[in-house]
Amino acid sequence: MRQLIASGIVLGIVIEVFTSLMRFYFGLESTNDTAVIGEFTGGIRIHHGYIGILLMFCAAFNIQRTNSWSAKIFKLWHWFFIIGTGLVISDFVHHFIVLQLAVGRPQFDLVYP
Repeated sequence: MRQLIASGIVLGIVIEVFTSLMRFYFGLESTNDTAVIGEFTGGIRIHHGYIGILLMFCAAFNIQRTNSWSAKIFKLWHWFFIIGTGLVISDFVHHFIVLQLAVGRPQFDLVYP
């Protein structure tokens, strides 16, 4: 389990570097540049951390239930957990550390403006 969490942390850092590059080097902001998604979600912002939590929950539940006969599925649930952890860590770091330091507020909007 430690290896899964460590892998998720590394992936989270990689995702955050990419996210920060897109935001600060290319000038993209998800609130403005992905606002069309709000039409499909009823105006609700879907942060990638939400998807990560869902993946982690599904993976944790299924890793415990997986039998030895399904080794391939077991590996798939490991990947779901790693990816989910990376998404949650990246979203948290981006909003509550990077954006807080860079722009003075976390910009963790629940709805599109």
